[in-house]
Amino acid sequence: ASVATLSELSNGTLIVPVSYWPLDGRGLPTVPAYPTTYSVNAVLIGTWNSNKTDLSWRLSEPTIISEQLSTRGLIEPAVIELKDQPGRVLMISRGSNIHRPDLPSRKWKSISNDCGMTWSSPSPFCYDNSTCFYSPSSSSDLVEGPNGRIYWIGNGRKPARPWIGC
Repeated sequence: ASVATLSELSNGTLIVPVSYWPLDGRGLPTVPAYPTTYSVNAVLIGTWNSNKTDLSWRLSEPTIISEQLSTRGLIEPAVIELKDQPGRVLMISRGSNIHRPDLPSRKWKSISNDCGMTWSSPSPFCYDNSTCFYSPSSSSDLVEGPNGRIYWIGNGRKPARPWIGC
């Protein structure tokens, strides 16, 4: 299950992170290389009318990742606006490599500089020192602490490979 929290940006725009199965050129669900679904992430962007009595919604551009990096695409996005940079939004997404255990399991980050309308290509979400960590296929969230710092709440462990034990 996704966290999918409604957020209000500093400009009054509302955003809701979503995952969906993209359609091909014929309007049919894409056929993934592996026998599961393949998802992309985006945000629904809500804009109030001048009287603030109605919302208009549109879908952002999607964040897309190769099945060679995450066999099930991107799932369960969490988003937060960077308060010191109005309009800049961070998205953390769950990846899944259930069909390729040789690939690391990661979370992926994307940045929007236009209030969530477009997104950077996903890159591994790693520690501040650029060391990547293992993260199982599970949802996560982003929260702002009382000190103004942003915290990621999720499963992660160093080194960047699964721990096997009893």
